[in-house]
Amino acid sequence: MPEFGFGLIVGNIRSGKSALGYGLLEDLGLRYGREMLVYGLPYEKSGLLPEHIRPVYDVSQITEKSVILFDEAYKEFYSREWQTDSNKLIDTMSGLAGQKEILGVFITHQTRKLEVGVVAPLQFILYKRPSMLQSRFERPGVRSLTSEAYEAFKKYSKEEARKHTYVFFPDYVGMVEDSNVLPSWWSEDLSRAYKGVALTGKEPLIQNRILCLHCDNSAVGVCSFCKCSFCQEHRQLHSHGRVEGLEAFRVRA
Repeated sequence: MPEFGFGLIVGNIRSGKSALGYGLLEDLGLRYGREMLVYGLPYEKSGLLPEHIRPVYDVSQITEKSVILFDEAYKEFYSREWQTDSNKLIDTMSGLAGQKEILGVFITHQTRKLEVGVVAPLQFILYKRPSMLQSRFERPGVRSLTSEAYEAFKKYSKEEARKHTYVFFPDYVGMVEDSNVLPSWWSEDLSRAYKGVALTGKEPLIQNRILCLHCDNSAVGVCSFCKCSFCQEHRQLHSHGRVEGLEAFRVRA
């Protein structure tokens, strides 16, 4: 895989996209010795990440020399909201990825949902098994690629297909079998991170957020030992306990 730039994981619903993405995040972060980030994970589910993975919620929080995963990327970089600041900034960042030493991986069901500034400068595309309709309704620029991946997956059963990935790299095109290697901290809850999360936009989530005990920032987890909520900045104060998710705790504000 390229060391810098942006790539895309695309495929049918429940085809193993997130599992592949989180596996790559850990593998590439350790391989290149970079900070590992996850963009846009629901606040109340950020406790599912281990301590060395940092959740971020704004493009301005993306640091240089990092590997970043954008799961369900269409939620943050929607094609019909191309004028938003986040879409404009990610478009600029994609052109400077080499200078800033950033490797980003977007995950989406269809590229049509993503802002064109995200799709146009891609360095690679990784396909999990696409559906027949997906290959017909994709953006014209990637429709032939989706059709090629769809044909390549035909010989596998649904369960077998989840293990494999059809790749378009700068120097290689083809099937990579047994490519879904789960990260060491993977959980079924993380694969369904949006289960139980309201889909009414960002504002209700912010209004009902759980606050950090030490400041007014949104909490990312709760200490299993002292039961204190904490934000990313104050996470190190609670290393004496295990990080627990926020979903089971009372909303403070």
